[in-house]
Amino acid sequence: MTLRTLSIGLFCAASLLSGTSQASLLIDASKSSTYSTSHGASNYTSGTAFTVTDAITIDGLGWMDAEGDGLTGSHTVGLWNEQGTLLASVTVDSASTRVPSAQGTAIWYLTELDDLVLTKGTYRVAGTMKTDATDYLNGIVGNGVGVVPGYVRSGLGMGFSNPNEAYGQNFLHATVSSHQFDPPPAQVPEPASLGLLCLGAGMLAAMRRWVRQARA
Repeated sequence: MTLRTLSIGLFCAASLLSGTSQASLLIDASKSSTYSTSHGASNYTSGTAFTVTDAITIDGLGWMDAEGDGLTGSHTVGLWNEQGTLLASVTVDSASTRVPSAQGTAIWYLTELDDLVLTKGTYRVAGTMKTDATDYLNGIVGNGVGVVPGYVRSGLGMGFSNPNEAYGQNFLHATVSSHQFDPPPAQVPEPASLGLLCLGAGMLAAMRRWVRQARA
């Protein structure tokens, strides 16, 4: 095999392996999750505690629309560390980026924040419950992070504040995203089309080599 043919093969193999992407929602609902309407609107903060074992970069926070019928108001969503320090906060409303939940009906509304590296530890992501308070799911899945069973919230009437109270039921309101707001990967040919292109290029190189040998 000539160096030229070998180079074409390596290029095609590298192209076939490029263009991979990563999931964006670090906390989501399972496909079997359901929602309830037992929570009433009130002035407090509610969400989920999760653990990080390896450093991870996050780029957004979100609030859930469990029924998939839109948000009727805005929510302040924050991220706290185990010591109760607020690390980041955003406002989420109907104009925020929409991302479907794996549950099927629910829609996440995400707002971008500056890239933030989370090191090993426990964190809480939670948002204000003044509107859309019934929007929650009861099946929580961690994608690259561990999820602490149950839910966390601040005291009733405390507004946007550290959700340092823990309860046993799984109520999912808020999420964290990673790579959601990264630029889209460069377009690459589909594997089938690229395979045909590589095959044609290899055959052309072989034919040229055969012609040169026949003339020699």
